[in-house]
Amino acid sequence: MTASWALRYPTTLAAMIRALHKASQWLDASPEHARRALGWLALPPYLDRSVEHLETLAPDAPPAWQSLVGDPRPTAEIMSHVAEHLDQHMRESGRVLDMRTLSTCYSPAHFDAATHQ
Repeated sequence: MTASWALRYPTTLAAMIRALHKASQWLDASPEHARRALGWLALPPYLDRSVEHLETLAPDAPPAWQSLVGDPRPTAEIMSHVAEHLDQHMRESGRVLDMRTLSTCYSPAHFDAATHQ
């Protein structure tokens, strides 16, 4: 996603944020959901990589949705660990993640508007 895309398609952006929010709730609802999602992510159309290392995450870790709706509010800084992985994959294809664009797109204002807060 780019800043221009987010500005051009605000309804789609809101729908995507709502979908990610619902997905995080589904993942947190059951350990089985998380295991199923790991299997899907490992498939060739998605990451096409082993995700077994993710199974070592503590089962009592805070739910993903708390990071979105509780403190702290969504910011690019909170996304830094995700951004590092995105940047790594982009660099493999000769591209670089623009943190300014990430900050513009990953804004609490977009999340609040999408989730009607």
